[in-house]
Amino acid sequence: MNDFHLVLSVACRWLRVQDTGFFLVSDHGIEEDLVDEAFQKAKTALDLPDKVKKKYPFSLDRYVGWRGLDELQSVTGELSVISD
Repeated sequence: MNDFHLVLSVACRWLRVQDTGFFLVSDHGIEEDLVDEAFQKAKTALDLPDKVKKKYPFSLDRYVGWRGLDELQSVTGELSVISD
């Protein structure tokens, strides 16, 4: 892969993240059980009550933490709630 194709590949992934919020990596070699465990732990964290999640506010320096709907609206300009 030459530099142009590498830059194009990275740009396409960045656009996917900007558009949908994520991209999928396949053939990474990580066992499916470990991936399932990571998703379960993420779901457990997201299912915590807001009062618990507020103890861990978003940090731009580390790009980790919780953002409530109010903060998301101030960042994105939209208030979107995704339901199952």
